[in-house]
Amino acid sequence: LGRFYNEGSDKFNIEVNLDKAYELYKYCYDNKYDKSAYSLGCLLTIKNSKHHNPKKAVSYFEEAYKTNKDLAAYALGQVYYEGIGAEVDLEKAYNYFVEASKLGNKNANYYIAKYYYNGLCVVDAPDYETSYKIAKELIDQDYLDEINIFLAVKSLYNLGKDQEALKLIQNTLKKKEDSYTTKLPLLKFIGVTAILLTFIIFNFMLAGDREPAL
Repeated sequence: LGRFYNEGSDKFNIEVNLDKAYELYKYCYDNKYDKSAYSLGCLLTIKNSKHHNPKKAVSYFEEAYKTNKDLAAYALGQVYYEGIGAEVDLEKAYNYFVEASKLGNKNANYYIAKYYYNGLCVVDAPDYETSYKIAKELIDQDYLDEINIFLAVKSLYNLGKDQEALKLIQNTLKKKEDSYTTKLPLLKFIGVTAILLTFIIFNFMLAGDREPAL
């Protein structure tokens, strides 16, 4: 129920109410509910909320790490990658992302790919082959997040494989379109539009310098 108030639910006609979400998460936390520490941590990272408290969020994520390693490891990776409630520590973030990845968190794999793309920490220089390989594996597993698709495309682009990048966009567009049902026309439109925007950006990239910042 706390999650419905946190995110809103059209199905149950519930509007976002962060105060109510916090109250419910805190009740669950006080009563030792398994995932409540992680949920509280996430809520406390929401900007423009009176509950926004990144440092406190980190302590909740660290507590959640004891019982919900896959979710908490990914969250702690973001904490140290982005500097959310803690100093940026790319090596510590990478270790958390690797752990989350081993536990099946696909979002963590995207961040690992970014390390290779940007030449951070684990490599001395950008490694577009590896960043593409990781991002493409995610696409093959139907992880069709637009930012991951764009990362795969930009990796190919920086390898000088422009036609392969174009083909990836076209194939992924078809794959993403097929993943939506006709019962969700708006969702389908949004997803397809995002891929088309990737295609447009890619064509602008062809006209400019390589190695665009991610």
